[in-house]
Amino acid sequence: MREKTQIPPTIPNFQSINLLPWKKSIFIFCFLIVTTTVFIYRIPGRYFSNRTDFIVLYLASSAFMQGGNPYDHDVLANICSHNCGPIAEAPKKDDLPSLYPLSTYIIISPLTLLKYNDAKRLLFGLNCLAIGVLFLVTLKLAKLHYLDWRSILLLSIFIGLAPIQNVVFQGQLVLLAILFVLCSIWSYTLNLNFLSGVLLALGLCLKPHLAIFFFMYHIIVGNFMIYVSCTITCFITFLIGIIRLGLNDFSWIVSWQENLKYANEITNSPYIDNNTQHNLLNLQYPLSAAFESHVFINIIVLTILLVAFILFIKYIDKSNNNYNILINMSFISTITLLPFYHRNYDASLLLLPVTIGVLLLNTQYDKIGKSALILMAPFLAPSASMTYEFANYYGLVYNNGFLLNFILIPHQVWILLTLSGLFIYLMFRKKNQGLPSWKIY
Repeated sequence: MREKTQIPPTIPNFQSINLLPWKKSIFIFCFLIVTTTVFIYRIPGRYFSNRTDFIVLYLASSAFMQGGNPYDHDVLANICSHNCGPIAEAPKKDDLPSLYPLSTYIIISPLTLLKYNDAKRLLFGLNCLAIGVLFLVTLKLAKLHYLDWRSILLLSIFIGLAPIQNVVFQGQLVLLAILFVLCSIWSYTLNLNFLSGVLLALGLCLKPHLAIFFFMYHIIVGNFMIYVSCTITCFITFLIGIIRLGLNDFSWIVSWQENLKYANEITNSPYIDNNTQHNLLNLQYPLSAAFESHVFINIIVLTILLVAFILFIKYIDKSNNNYNILINMSFISTITLLPFYHRNYDASLLLLPVTIGVLLLNTQYDKIGKSALILMAPFLAPSASMTYEFANYYGLVYNNGFLLNFILIPHQVWILLTLSGLFIYLMFRKKNQGLPSWKIY
């Protein structure tokens, strides 16, 4: 009787594929179906029926393109009445203040060629497309075949992460900024340093506080071409913005400072007095439940940041190897969110730590990989908001302030800090065991 030949676990001309038994494969595909269903159920309807953050971006960019002050909300209200239709409500300073740098309005200016509703639909499509492109770029960085079970697991988590869903729902630019940063990292691994710097600059121009530590990383490791090309690109972009608004009129700076001061006191305060504090990811929020002095709180945050970067510099592997770079950038992704104001959708950066967590499964660092993924599990749901709403419903937010506001509600902040320490520990293990870069996988 003729014996059945086994199918080899590789496909010719492709990278090797890590296959799972069919029962586990079915589980992962079911997970993908669940996360996709939740995304479809949760996002499109709410996005198109509610006002999103995109309205202030659209109006400010429109004002900029017309040579007006993008930080004057009276100007934005006038544009809104002409471009956004009768049902659109112009953002107010105490609601959605215009705060983005001029560079942001330059990059998104092509959207202002469309009417607001059409531009809003286009942004929804761009954000959904960005998820797919981020997934493909991540596969390239991780050197995974698209049929590998780890690839399917990554896609499931990407779609399921609540921060990524919130980016799409709220009409934010976070995914586009991360896409530029991730493409910059990929270009860096291909030794396309000039292109890497330009792409990083685009990420910085869209979301400066999200990409600044990635810029600092290249200064730390001495990638001269990257930080020089990035700096020049940012400078040219800002110069274009200043010239567009006029070299003799800097009233927009005064308006921006007023908006920033107002926002820092109310909507964008990084402390517990923020009325939407449960959406914050920075360390100042939980620490302000324990200490009153903002100066002392920021000293603690800076001390933690300094210690983390000293350890990072001590154990960093600077070799231009995809996996080392992913580990380094995973640390940067988590530590970035802690020292200054960040909202929950900025945790979309966790797609890099998720990638490392999945790659470490079934390796000698399996426990570290599983620990990382377990720690990030609460980000698959808006767990901080859910905890806050539950406590608020039962009147616990102020009655049991310390336990709730220091530990329970800001649990995602402590998760990010723990993840930063976990990646430093991984770097320490690698360096002290003296393993070559490729052998950890």
